[in-house]
Amino acid sequence: MDLSIIIINYNVEILLNKCVESIYKNTSGIDFEVIVIDNNSPNDHTFLAENQRITFIQNNENKGFSFAVNQGIALSKGKYLMVLNPDSLILNDALKKMVNFLNDHSRIGIIGPKVYEKDKKTIQLSCRSFPDYSIFLFNRYSVLSKLFPNNKWTRRYLLHDWAHDHIREVDWVSGCCMMIRKKMIEKIGAFDVQFFMYNEDVDICIRAKQNGWGVYYYPDAEILHYIGESSKFLKYQMIIERHKSIWKFYKKHYHTNFILDGMTFLGLLLRGIIHILFS
Repeated sequence: MDLSIIIINYNVEILLNKCVESIYKNTSGIDFEVIVIDNNSPNDHTFLAENQRITFIQNNENKGFSFAVNQGIALSKGKYLMVLNPDSLILNDALKKMVNFLNDHSRIGIIGPKVYEKDKKTIQLSCRSFPDYSIFLFNRYSVLSKLFPNNKWTRRYLLHDWAHDHIREVDWVSGCCMMIRKKMIEKIGAFDVQFFMYNEDVDICIRAKQNGWGVYYYPDAEILHYIGESSKFLKYQMIIERHKSIWKFYKKHYHTNFILDGMTFLGLLLRGIIHILFS
């Protein structure tokens, strides 16, 4: 089998149904399966359980995005894995194009497509530079980035000064849609379950590069992403979870000494409080 598409659902069944429809409508010429893992959503899942085109797993508790992705990986039969958000739509035979690209480039471990906002015109900045200390103040969601969107640190992190119109090796691609070589996962390990939500995509990309695999942005493939639909009803909880994940990522990849670690923790705590207040 060419591809296993793994979708983690939480409370967005209507969009999930559209997502699955878009996969079948806009994918041809490859052998694929769709695996849906539901993380204990409160809604009824009858239509998911009865959908003969998907493998459906209902979790009795929410152990996080990474844990659920790993469940999908364990069930997968494909040569490649597609981690896809349920609030996404596949466009222009994107999955076949991505499979063909990976078939032609054996040392590339992860690729991400061009991602559009729901207006189908605005490009989401879905590939970025690896975080450094500046992103504690100037990442995508920070108050300073919203107040001063053209500052050089935010632009550098988001690769804002690039047209996103050609294939390019990047540091990391968004987990809203990433295709992963299963052979690579077997060598470097699956998603890190300490990341309940957020930063698991950055983590797997940095581990891929550390082990000699390429990470590429592939704009010939396109999707549409209704960003944040899964978490919009849990706004403050997600802000807290995002900052917890940043701290876990920092400890895993950037830990230096207790003084700098303490300053970083306090900076993240302050940033999280400000983010909640401004939200």
